[in-house]
Amino acid sequence: MVSKEVVIIGGGISGLSSAYFIKKYLAAHCGHPTVNITILEQGHRIGGKISTEIAGDFMVEKGPDSVATSNEIFMELCKDLGIDKHLVAPELSASKASVLIGKQMRNLPDGLAMMLPNSIMSMVLSDLLTPVGKSRAALEVLLPRGSIADESVASFVKRRFGKEVYERLAEPLLSGIHAGNPEHTSIRCAFPYLAEFEDNFRSILLSGKKHSNRTAGTVSNSHRRPPLMSLDGGMGDLPNALVKALGSVNILTHRGVNSVVPMGAHNGKHLINMFNGETMSADVVIMATPAYSSAKMISGSDERLAKILNSIQYRTVVTVSLAYKNSDIISYPKGSGVLVPKIEGMRLGAITWSSLKWSSRAPSRTLLARCYFNDAYYNDTVTMDDQAIIEMANDSLCTLIGIIGKPIMSRVHKWPMGMPQYTIGHSQRVDYIMSKLKGHKGIFVTGAWINGVGVPNCVSNASKAAADVVDYICKSA
Repeated sequence: MVSKEVVIIGGGISGLSSAYFIKKYLAAHCGHPTVNITILEQGHRIGGKISTEIAGDFMVEKGPDSVATSNEIFMELCKDLGIDKHLVAPELSASKASVLIGKQMRNLPDGLAMMLPNSIMSMVLSDLLTPVGKSRAALEVLLPRGSIADESVASFVKRRFGKEVYERLAEPLLSGIHAGNPEHTSIRCAFPYLAEFEDNFRSILLSGKKHSNRTAGTVSNSHRRPPLMSLDGGMGDLPNALVKALGSVNILTHRGVNSVVPMGAHNGKHLINMFNGETMSADVVIMATPAYSSAKMISGSDERLAKILNSIQYRTVVTVSLAYKNSDIISYPKGSGVLVPKIEGMRLGAITWSSLKWSSRAPSRTLLARCYFNDAYYNDTVTMDDQAIIEMANDSLCTLIGIIGKPIMSRVHKWPMGMPQYTIGHSQRVDYIMSKLKGHKGIFVTGAWINGVGVPNCVSNASKAAADVVDYICKSA
């Protein structure tokens, strides 16, 4: 039997997971064809945005610092890789996050349903809202269902809860999670559960108890997990474990791809042209790359498909990790971090108190903070030099917690066009792309742009793509 050549373009979590799941799913098929898998990565390292740096005595995450544990496909992957035992929950003392309002840090309400309160009591007990804002939000239980097929997060929240809940809660949470502008972000793509709550229960507040009961019925008490966890050796251990598990998979770095061109109308093979002049043929190609990169690769064979891929927007994210001696901090922070609403007029979008969430990230008597900037409102941060960004982050921290000394460690990490945006109509664009790809025999896509940012969602998307690839290979063998 002739072996099949599978080439995965992109060596981030999506590409690595795709390779892993292809091997796993093929092993479950009796008499499956021999498959050779190659991963092509444009950069010098594997792992994409997942990367951990040991900076002296500090553990610094360049990309995501934790993962949501509600995704069972991702949790099963961790178990398969043997890293589930290395998942660690944040410290109990850092279980709450704050929102900066009027230069004061105020706790997020308890019992959030995604990004909104799921009970009237959680709002009443919170000091995040004014009495007027609480009264307006409480009217949500009386409102009818919306009639719009899709709308922005801003429109949805303002319509159901009022302007204050939007400005003080929804906007900073969405900006912190998606690095996006809620005025343009689709509620059904970014927070589908909220739209479903309205569809199924009419009221988000009244749906809270029903949703909690439904969740409790599906997860036994003995198997409940903290909602967020990290790896004790840093998130970089995840791609490292995948690479180890891939075994014979051929992984090539410094192999950026310029185009993917069909070699014939009937044989289903594709010619992959690389930036360095090398070429490679493949029976199956998985583009595990940002939408705009996939668009460029396929533009020569399908201009319309490339145009739709290019229409998916991205935001740039810049993170700054700073460490300080405790003795240089006037007002020591509490909790896991701080969200900064747009109404505060700061460039800073959020802060994670990394060493408070995970004490092993920094030596005792020090504070490791991670500041987030995105271009949803200020688009020039990424063009600033690192020292200017460090000074800007340091000034923000001085304003919030009072610092009398200089940082003893600093790192800047820039991710240009690093965060896909789910603007209104995103699901229709994705449906169109997937439909068009059915006419491109042997070409598949995966990545965060499809239907969910975050590592677990990337893994789920890769699992689906891998299953489709295995089905295609076995049927065409």
